[in-house]
Amino acid sequence: GRRESCCEETSFRMARKACCTQKGGVITLFVLGALFLIIGLVAEPGLNAVIRSVIKKDLMLTSDKSQFYPVWKSTKKIPIFMTFYMFNVTNPEEVERDGVKPNVEVVGPFNYNETREKFDIEWIDNTDRIQFKYSRIFYNMKKKCPPGVLYPTFECTIDDKINITTPNVALMGLVNIVNNIPYESDEMREAVLELIQDFLIARFPTESTFITRPARDLIFGYNDTLLAGLNEVIEEVNHSILKNATHKLPLLPPVQVQNNNSLEIREQYSVEFTGKSNMDLIYSFDQWAGNNKTLSYWTGTACPDTAEGKHWIYRANMLNGTDGIAFQPNINKNSQLYAFSEDLRRSALLKYEQDITFDGIPLKRFVLDPSVLANVSTDLSTCAFDAFAPHGVLNLTGVIGGPAFASKPHFLDADPIYLEMITGLDPPNRTLHDTTIDVEPYTGSSFRIHDRLQVSVHLKPMSGISAFENITEAYIPMLK
Repeated sequence: GRRESCCEETSFRMARKACCTQKGGVITLFVLGALFLIIGLVAEPGLNAVIRSVIKKDLMLTSDKSQFYPVWKSTKKIPIFMTFYMFNVTNPEEVERDGVKPNVEVVGPFNYNETREKFDIEWIDNTDRIQFKYSRIFYNMKKKCPPGVLYPTFECTIDDKINITTPNVALMGLVNIVNNIPYESDEMREAVLELIQDFLIARFPTESTFITRPARDLIFGYNDTLLAGLNEVIEEVNHSILKNATHKLPLLPPVQVQNNNSLEIREQYSVEFTGKSNMDLIYSFDQWAGNNKTLSYWTGTACPDTAEGKHWIYRANMLNGTDGIAFQPNINKNSQLYAFSEDLRRSALLKYEQDITFDGIPLKRFVLDPSVLANVSTDLSTCAFDAFAPHGVLNLTGVIGGPAFASKPHFLDADPIYLEMITGLDPPNRTLHDTTIDVEPYTGSSFRIHDRLQVSVHLKPMSGISAFENITEAYIPMLK
């Protein structure tokens, strides 16, 4: 997916991307009261200290009189667009029956207008921090694309009621947990598989490895009768076959990529630093949705049970950085920036790439540090993220609710094996598929953001479940 807003922002949310329009980016700098300062800085280097002082005053969130406060509180006056492209599997029967490689085609764009609102705002710690709740709502874009429009465009949308064939994430989630728990005997495993297979035949005889649903359902979620049924059989397995076993099957969580107007996790307070005591921490999260300083999503069950292994897990769950819209002022090429992604439930390190100019304004471009998508073969500490797949993906199984993996679109910078497992996917293009954030260095404002990510589903064979017996392993792109 992709988000367009007051800069060019393409978010590394689940598979969504965000971009800010050029007009919006300029508006943001004017709201900050900083654009004229940048011009003055170039003309009069001797005013550097004065300018930095004025910028600091305008950026701090110590009161609702701050220049940046209106933009921070609400994006209603800033055009933000969320764009998704879906991957439609064109040969599902052959994949399931004959074990051929999945073939995918890109369908889109599905564009939505987005608004973000912070509410219940309070200053705490003598205005050193600010706490708030927030919402994000998506609305259908009214302008429809003419035939033949595909990629990239943010000016129109195609009908999100169009059907897309994609991996059955709920069923794969069941297969994933059945495969991964340790059984006390082969007989116990076979009994579990037999019960599940009988259940599927009796209750869902037409259920298969793939499902066909409207694009909107796949993006925003839907009530899945299979998911409810699978949790029933899981409870039956735990109550009967695994009653006295050490390990039991966990229930499957709801499967969806993006909450639409859901305040499920946003009704709890988030807290950011205002910059009053330390400008290096301005806009950084101190707490997110009730998670204070650390998260609990990354369990690292395969990490060594040592002090070092526990530290890796703790570090993986650390809440670092801002939401990516703005960073601390006075950025240079040695700066290390962190952005927290609420969809990925982790913080990502950004590294400086190059200086660029946009509409005559000098900016510094940052990209994802390679460590974000590393695996245990090059960084043992990534066991905390269960990073045991070939490099270039992030395991989201514990976040999305099924065997899902995030990567750069078209597996840019990932192991070539991912492209070898499927057909129909164009080769990666760095211009179209890399994540970049262009930051105005004096204010730390993100002037253009291309935060690009793809979500794929891990399909693998499994004996004992007829729908998965003949398939060949693949990571099938679902959306970008």
